[in-house]
Amino acid sequence: MVGRQIGAYKILALLGVGGMGQVYQACDTRLDRMAALKILPSEVASDQERMRRFIQEAKAASALNHPNVAHIYEIGESEGVHFIAMEYVEGQTLEARIQAGRNPSPGQPSGGPPSPRERGTRGEGEQSRPLETAEILELGIQVADALDEAHTKGITHRDIKPANLILTPRGQVKVLDFGLAKVTRPEQETLDSDFSTVMTTSPGLLMGTVQYMSPEQALGHEVDHRTDIFSLGVMLYEMATGRRPFSGSTATEIIDQILHTQPEPVARFNHQGPAELEQIVLKCMEKDRERRYQSAHELLLNLKILKRNLEAGAGVAQGKTRLRRFLPSWSSGVRSARLAILMLVGGLMALLALLMAFDVGNLRKWGEGLLFSKTIAFAKRDWLVIADFENLTGEEIFDKSLNSGLGVSLEQSSYINVYPRRSIESSLRRMKKEAVQQLDANTARGIAEREGLKLVLAPSISAIGGVYMLSAAIQNPITGVSLRSESLRAEGQPQVLTALDQLAKKIRQDLGETRDAVSKQSKPLVQVTTSSLEALKLFSLAVEKSRAGNFEEARTFYEDALRIDPTFTAARGALGMVNFELFDREKGKELLAQAVQHVEGLTEKEKYNLLAFHATAVQNDLPKAIDYWRSLLALYPDAGAAHNNLGRVYLRMEHYDDAVAEFKEAIRIDPYLMVSYFNLNSIYLFQLGDIASALALCKQQISYNDRDQGAFYHLGWAYLGKDDFDQARAAFEKALEINPRLSWNLSGLGHAYRHPESRCQGFLGSL
Repeated sequence: MVGRQIGAYKILALLGVGGMGQVYQACDTRLDRMAALKILPSEVASDQERMRRFIQEAKAASALNHPNVAHIYEIGESEGVHFIAMEYVEGQTLEARIQAGRNPSPGQPSGGPPSPRERGTRGEGEQSRPLETAEILELGIQVADALDEAHTKGITHRDIKPANLILTPRGQVKVLDFGLAKVTRPEQETLDSDFSTVMTTSPGLLMGTVQYMSPEQALGHEVDHRTDIFSLGVMLYEMATGRRPFSGSTATEIIDQILHTQPEPVARFNHQGPAELEQIVLKCMEKDRERRYQSAHELLLNLKILKRNLEAGAGVAQGKTRLRRFLPSWSSGVRSARLAILMLVGGLMALLALLMAFDVGNLRKWGEGLLFSKTIAFAKRDWLVIADFENLTGEEIFDKSLNSGLGVSLEQSSYINVYPRRSIESSLRRMKKEAVQQLDANTARGIAEREGLKLVLAPSISAIGGVYMLSAAIQNPITGVSLRSESLRAEGQPQVLTALDQLAKKIRQDLGETRDAVSKQSKPLVQVTTSSLEALKLFSLAVEKSRAGNFEEARTFYEDALRIDPTFTAARGALGMVNFELFDREKGKELLAQAVQHVEGLTEKEKYNLLAFHATAVQNDLPKAIDYWRSLLALYPDAGAAHNNLGRVYLRMEHYDDAVAEFKEAIRIDPYLMVSYFNLNSIYLFQLGDIASALALCKQQISYNDRDQGAFYHLGWAYLGKDDFDQARAAFEKALEINPRLSWNLSGLGHAYRHPESRCQGFLGSL
């Protein structure tokens, strides 16, 4: 195959051979990039049912968008050769990394690589040195994170093993062949004696590598995501001990051990490994899958906690070593001093010696309490998730209103990035959780841990005899430990919003913002919102309804808020925008003009947002709108919605390169901002005719939200541009299923049926 051209791919070299075909390094001549090309065996390609299932799973796997997963580019066929094109990853396999320290087995001459069979049968006679615990945890965390993402999408790998993991030169793990191995119950259970990879038997198929199979997989039973957890446990054991937990001279012997034998303790082969690591490994390898980790997320959490604890312990141990080195030099330096100084130094030395006798855990707690009580790991522009207020008062007026007020106060800061509510809702969908009316601290921590956000803020309000206590705890999302808590009293309901404002300022300083910066970016909450809790609650409900697309109800709530407090500028501006866009344009202009006169009664974000909208929609002064959006982004560079809105202005001016740059930046900051995908794909398809970029963007969008009709609408047009009418119809039908009320979805489907015999290249540009 080397030197041949398969479709757009010129084959350069053979990379490997496996049960699912040969894998080659190839050059994509269209995009001038390297790819890994898997050539499917003829028995797979010729079996229509197996090929159908294979393609279906590959489609699902291609939707994965994770830094630790090698991406699938396409499935194709050329001159009767069926292939899969994947991301080409440079580096070494984890198998090679483990075997780098392998000792030769008896009779095996030292030097030279082991044969393929030896690599597959390493057991008692062939051992490697254990990897360092820090490396094991880092690799395990990356693989568990990739599995968590795949399992959330309903994809089980079924062949997790060191040979399917590539380590890049920068230490990043890439998991290969996600979702491409299909396991069905075999009609025959005869296994080849060369058991590195189990042979395929037709018509049943048992695939995988025996040493890493779960008991249910080895028996040919139905498997789920927990089989991957078992395989990862075997891999962690191998990294921690330098040997596989199950070994034998035949596949049958190995399977018997998997089913009936407990592996040797990790501590027997690795005296330096922590006991907690062995507990994690053994829980992964429970033979009864009901006793294993029930999710990769749970395993990921335990690995991260262990890594954090070990790093904290290492820091204390280093400090202890420094103290020991310090004592002798201090003692020798004071021998010639006077008696009083000697007594003073002696006292200090006694204190230090006492500290040296402390248990490491006690010393760490003492050090943290003395030196680090004011330190929280949060940097400028890090992200914070705010849980909803826990209302312990029983007074409904605080529901919604305090959440909105705290958000407005904190979002005035250019130091803190507050995770948007729409992104929270998207995260919950990916976690297979229903939309929540109340975002509790536990759920907020789960979101923060999943999305890699730094901290969680858990606020609450309680009351005793008309006196209210507002509290907020800054929490570590992984451990749930409260790193800092603040509380303020409010003497009666009228003082609650003022106390809330002060609480927000304390939190900002706790997170590392300077007092001067807090002062400069802190308009009083009652000025930028309202002094009425009732009006603020109605405003909060209006925002919630707008986010859900219920604009009629939102308009009513905005109007009710203004009736209670006619000076509520934020409500007036929002009502003006809703009316102008959807209901009564003249009424909208009137309300917007009134709000613009009082923009200093808004936060800086709201002020520039309102001015830019007014300049665009009412004044039709696009350069002025651009200036306003740039002023906002100068203060808040991570405001994804502002980048999107600036991109829309550039789009209206037909400055497509500038618009593309802004939409891409909006998506980079907020991958859940679906409107930016829609805007960017509109340019790719209908202005630039860049079908390849549109297809890639649609797949990325669907990976974040598979219920957004816009993604499937644009996907349909992209497939039309490639003359792939079957996939175009499927995409438009999916868009209609999600939102049958949008006529453009029906129009797209009509075009897909209308042009089954025509060539559509250039068709998009003519629309």
